[in-house]
Amino acid sequence: MRLLLLPFCLLFCTTITLQAQELVPREGEYFCRDAEDWYNRKAITTYLRHIYEGEPEKVLPLADAREGDVEADFVRALAYAYIGETENSLGYVKASLEKEMPFGRYLAGPSKLMQPLVELPGFKALAEKYPTPLVHGPMIGKVTGNSATLWCRTDQPRKVQVEVSRDKTFRKVKSATGRTQSADGHTAELTVNGLKPGLSYFYRLSVDGQPTSGTYQFTTHPKPGKPGQFSVIFGGGAAYIPWQHYMWSTIQSHRPDALFMLGDNVYHIWCYYIRPGFKYRESIITYCHFDDDGRIVTDTDFLDQHFSHGVARYQADWERIEAEWYYEISGTAQKSGDRTNGFILEQLRPGDWVHFPNMAFDPTRTRFLARLNTQSSPASLEVRIGSPTGPMIGQIHPKQLSSGWQTISTDIQATNGTRSLYLVVKGEAEARIHLDWFHFTD
Repeated sequence: MRLLLLPFCLLFCTTITLQAQELVPREGEYFCRDAEDWYNRKAITTYLRHIYEGEPEKVLPLADAREGDVEADFVRALAYAYIGETENSLGYVKASLEKEMPFGRYLAGPSKLMQPLVELPGFKALAEKYPTPLVHGPMIGKVTGNSATLWCRTDQPRKVQVEVSRDKTFRKVKSATGRTQSADGHTAELTVNGLKPGLSYFYRLSVDGQPTSGTYQFTTHPKPGKPGQFSVIFGGGAAYIPWQHYMWSTIQSHRPDALFMLGDNVYHIWCYYIRPGFKYRESIITYCHFDDDGRIVTDTDFLDQHFSHGVARYQADWERIEAEWYYEISGTAQKSGDRTNGFILEQLRPGDWVHFPNMAFDPTRTRFLARLNTQSSPASLEVRIGSPTGPMIGQIHPKQLSSGWQTISTDIQATNGTRSLYLVVKGEAEARIHLDWFHFTD
C-alpha cells in the first residue's frame, strides 16, 4: 500500500498567516488574494448565513470592496435576491458566469438558502440558457472484487446510466440505470455487477440519454485472500484558497485509488467557487457520506440544518436530534444500523456520556423526550449542561424504563442561551442503554 500525506492544514494555515490582503484581483485572475477576511474556512460561509438570517445589508459592503472577485458576485447575487432587487441580483449572476463560475454552483444548494434566487423568473431563463443536468459527481464508492457503486446528483429528477468497460472505447460494457429522486436531493446510486477482481475499468455517466463530460477509472479489489496494491491520499484542514487550487491537480497527478478527507475541510461545497475541470473539487462529498458498511448515504436535511446554524451547533426546537449526530462520545458505545432503518448509538454503559455542544436552548421547552432501549439492569439517563458532571437539568429514572424500545419524557429545568448538552448514563455495571433520538418540547 502506498500512502501520500498532503499536509493541508500546515500548508493553508501557514499561507493564510503570511498572505497579505489584496482586495482587487490581479490581472487575469477572478479572485482577490485576501485570506484574512474573505478566503478562509469561515468567512464567506458566515456572510451567507447573514443573508439567510435576514441581514443581507451586512455583507454588501464587504462584497463591494472586492470588486472583480467572483465570490463577491455570488454573494451580491444572493443578497440582492433577498432584498428584492431582482435586476441587481440577476446582473451579478451573469457577472459570475462571465468569470467562469459554473452555473451548477447556483443549483448546488442548500435549497433553503438559494430559494429566493432560483425562483426568480429571470433565473429560470438563465437555467435554460446554461443547462446543468449533472450538479455533483460522478463519484465511485463501495468497490468490491465484482461490483462498484456510482453516486451522482442532478438538477431535477432525471434518468441516469453508468457504463463500465475494460477499454476506453467502451466496445463491451456493463451498465446500470436508475433515476434521481427529489426525496433524496436529486441523487441516485447505480451499482454495476459482474466485474472481475483486480482489474482496472473505465466508466462514464449519461443523464437523460446524453453523455456527460469525462471518462474515469477505478480498480476492483483483488480476489479474497490475494495481495493487492493501492494508493491512498489523505489530509485535512483544507479551506478553499483559489491561488492554492493547484493542490487538486497535484492530487490528481498521483492517480490515487482513494482520497480520504479527514475532517475540518470545506463542509459545504456550495460556499466555494468550483472552477471547471477540477473533478476532485466537484466530487467532494457534500450531500452524502459513507456508512459503516461502505454504502453511500445521502443526508440533505442534516446539512441544510447545519448550514443554518453552523457545524457542531444544535437547536432545541429541531423536530428531532438523532443520537448519531453527536459531536463527542466517551466509552465504547458504537453507532449501528443502516440507512433504511436508521441508526442508533448502542451499548452506552454507566459513566458514558454523549456530547452535543452549542445547543441553543429554548426556556419554554421544559420537557425532554428520548427514544431508547435498555438491557440488563435498569439504567438512567441524566441531562446535564456544561460538562458530564455539570448541573443536571433533568433525568429519566430507572423506574420509567423497561426492556424494549420506548419513547420516554421527563420534565427539565427551563434553560436559556447556548450551552453544551451532555447525556450521561448511570446505573449498575451491567446496565446498557441504546439511544435513537431525543427532542425538547413544551
